[in-house]
Amino acid sequence: MPPAGAVAGRLALQLWLASILCWWVLGIQFSRLWWLVNPKQLSWILFCYAWEVPAVGWTGAVLIPWLRLRRLIRRLPDGDAETARQLARFPLFVFWMVLGTSTVGYALGAVQVNHFAALRLSKSPRSRSRALPSAGCSPWQPI
Repeated sequence: MPPAGAVAGRLALQLWLASILCWWVLGIQFSRLWWLVNPKQLSWILFCYAWEVPAVGWTGAVLIPWLRLRRLIRRLPDGDAETARQLARFPLFVFWMVLGTSTVGYALGAVQVNHFAALRLSKSPRSRSRALPSAGCSPWQPI
């Protein structure tokens, strides 16, 4: 069995690579295809992705789960039943952290793009409902 630190490190690396794929590769392409924006608006969208993914995304989706897993693995040899329960629930914890981080990041990005790039919230309920399945992608439309 590999050392606990190596397991936690591998998990953090996998989460980090998955976040790059989801947020910087797929997320940027999704934004470019979904939103009708002018070049100024697109540059602000890319600005949001550039700082929010490292600052918000990797803190919530990689760093916090990695720190928790390290703490749990260190406490596991003590035979504490609560540690075993928390370790069993760890995948659910990671899920909620990634979902929450994505939602906070997209909401923060939507506020920034609205303020700096002159986007407004669409009046159409249909356009708002299109964003629901995309875990926080905002239903913003250009002016």
